[in-house]
Amino acid sequence: MKRPELEAWENEGGAVASGSQVPRRPTAEEDRLGRVFHEVDLPEIQGLNLQGLPHEDIARLLPSYDGEHPIKAFLLDRETGKVYGIASGWDPDTVTHNGMLFRCGAITPEAAAQAGEGWAHLGNHIEPVGAAFMRKMRITGADIYINGRNPCWGTPDGTGCHSWLPALLAEGSQMTVYNKYGSNCLRSRPDRIFDYTGK
Repeated sequence: MKRPELEAWENEGGAVASGSQVPRRPTAEEDRLGRVFHEVDLPEIQGLNLQGLPHEDIARLLPSYDGEHPIKAFLLDRETGKVYGIASGWDPDTVTHNGMLFRCGAITPEAAAQAGEGWAHLGNHIEPVGAAFMRKMRITGADIYINGRNPCWGTPDGTGCHSWLPALLAEGSQMTVYNKYGSNCLRSRPDRIFDYTGK
């Protein structure tokens, strides 16, 4: 039988109890960004079950690249199976495609500026919005399906989402981006895999 103070210490995260893993406590920066992104909201696409479907079949469900907010995406929470709709752009709007809702402007320019450099110039892009929503909802693993070819490289190369995502994701969180072909890389750039882990 454990002493009450030892059991309380273990339950507070002081040690691993009963062989289970103690969740890592958020850092001060993660707490700060959680507060900055508390209003980031994405519509859940009800009744859409993507788990177990081939990536290329999921990619075909997305609308084509066009319209006022051309890039649209699904964010799939790997743990819960919930799917959320994201559209690119700063202006708050909701776009509908086949009864599915996609939200743009989920991060305001003010919140992006408060969050910091990478957010300030990429906060209207799909993947950073997904990273902010993951922080808010404490999602640690997600797949994002975009109706484009790849996360942006940036101009100059190395300043876009592909390079920034490890810094934008919460530490240890994982995101894989699948393009409109259902692939997490391009044949022309096999060195750039769209798998990211927060650092």
